[in-house]
Amino acid sequence: TNRISDTTVAYLNNWHYVLAAAAVDRWDGAKPQALQKAETDLWHASAVSNVRPSYVYLATADGRFVGVQRPLAGPALLKWREVGRQPRRQLYEIQAAGDRRQPVGVEPDPYNAVERPWFQRASESQDAVWSPVYLDHSLHQPMVTLARAYRHAQGPLHGEVSHVVGADVPLAYLQTFLQSLDIVPGGIAFIMSRDGKLVASSNATHALLPN
Repeated sequence: TNRISDTTVAYLNNWHYVLAAAAVDRWDGAKPQALQKAETDLWHASAVSNVRPSYVYLATADGRFVGVQRPLAGPALLKWREVGRQPRRQLYEIQAAGDRRQPVGVEPDPYNAVERPWFQRASESQDAVWSPVYLDHSLHQPMVTLARAYRHAQGPLHGEVSHVVGADVPLAYLQTFLQSLDIVPGGIAFIMSRDGKLVASSNATHALLPN
């Protein structure tokens, strides 16, 4: 149990390091090139993670969004939304920050991060917060999101949320780890969330995904 605890804590701490590497506390959303600066910060932050895939993103209170998603192999995916220009996020395959040579279209549905639970939950806290466990829409695997809100330090909006940075944390890694353990016959190791959802199990048939 100590080994399981240590591995789980180390894995979750990885994403705290990723958010810290983004340096978005010094990000100024009022500058003309603000999203480009955020993209560069997120590109570097996504490389800090020792886990793939990794997905790090920033959303502003006025609806802008930039996210860098690194797969297991191949080019990264940039998700981009500028307020007033495109309600749906534009998608690019990128090899480096600022790369726009490979547009891959737009998402089929409009997306406003301000309406997402992770944005709202982070906005209510002064610290980084974890979302409840949920099933990822595309991978259909258990996931949590780590997010932190940043506030205007001065001016008429002092104290109000400026932007939120987040990272999606795939929990399949913990499932793989538990299944690699040498457990006595008939024994099962498992990890549950605080609200009683089974996140991972050494017995694949018992690894029930949350609704």
